[in-house]
Amino acid sequence: MWGLDLIGPMPTETKGGAKHTIVAVDYFTKWAEAEALVHITEANTTNFVKKNIIYRFGIPSIIITDNGTQFKKSKFREMCEEYKIVNYYASPAHPQTNGQIEAVNKVIKHTLKAKLESRKGCWADKLPEVLWAYRTTMRSYGHTEQL
Repeated sequence: MWGLDLIGPMPTETKGGAKHTIVAVDYFTKWAEAEALVHITEANTTNFVKKNIIYRFGIPSIIITDNGTQFKKSKFREMCEEYKIVNYYASPAHPQTNGQIEAVNKVIKHTLKAKLESRKGCWADKLPEVLWAYRTTMRSYGHTEQL
């Protein structure tokens, strides 16, 4: 099960014009993927899921998204149908439904802000470094090892 969400618009545009970030997180392993986007479109979100989730990790059984139009349009829905992915929508009144992705978004935004401080416009260049830091940080998985 993967959560999918968008961050943005970011405070500054990158040299390539990116203003948004699409973020995905595997709810079991907590592995995160993210990519800077110039425009939020159904084609961009669909391509991101294929390239960063399906082609790398396999077909997820469930994807949880918000109610953004890019997740409700035909191209994204057709991809979900083609790969037999169940797409659940988190209610705007209950964002905890997609809480894991919201937590990752918060970490990414906070870490990017700390990394950039006075350097504007190069947040997309730091995104891989921020993802690496998130992925290599020790986390609890709710399992206690037997001694």
